[in-house]
Amino acid sequence: MFINIREACYFYADNYHAIVPEVNSQFERKFARAVFENWPFLHNKIHKFDDLWSKFKKYVEKIPSFGAIIMNKSLDKILFNIYFNPREDVMKNLDFPKGKANQGEEDV
Repeated sequence: MFINIREACYFYADNYHAIVPEVNSQFERKFARAVFENWPFLHNKIHKFDDLWSKFKKYVEKIPSFGAIIMNKSLDKILFNIYFNPREDVMKNLDFPKGKANQGEEDV
């Protein structure tokens, strides 16, 4: 369930949230808690939220991430993701595009 909530969180951040202060684990946690508080199916489990969230985060750490080096046709430009901290107005690091593997997804 949390995997789907996490995907919804990033969809919201990418498409509806005009200024995302910093999409990080705290943003994900707040979003997931709001889903629990507002969805009748999960509302009765709100008292277990902290424990469920902790177990989910431990589970996610075990899921492998896969990435790619993406270059243009002339091979003189590379696509990077820039991680930016808007509060400090500082670029934190560069990384290649990547994401968590879906269940049953092959590594290559």
